[in-house]
Amino acid sequence: MVDFNRLIGKVRRAVADNPDKVRSGLDRVEGTINSRTGNKYAGKLRQGRGGLESAIGVPTRSRDAFRDEASRPTQRPDTVHTDPVTPPEPVDRPGPIRDERL
Repeated sequence: MVDFNRLIGKVRRAVADNPDKVRSGLDRVEGTINSRTGNKYAGKLRQGRGGLESAIGVPTRSRDAFRDEASRPTQRPDTVHTDPVTPPEPVDRPGPIRDERL
């Protein structure tokens, strides 16, 4: 008998390792169906594709971008050069307040 849990685990690992290949395959399938049906079911296909991607665990593109960024060799950031700040000019202190009502 087929162990579906083990099979699903293998599929999810393959998807996690190759998300771009999975997306391109889904693009081809979606394009083929849209071309044969005249884009009649394009909205339903898009909705079904989103459900399928989440069900099999296709990582989102932002997660892919994070992984790509994390796998790059680290680069030292450019050093920041700042000009020295000139002190402000002194401010005259106000004199005593005179009450001219007296």
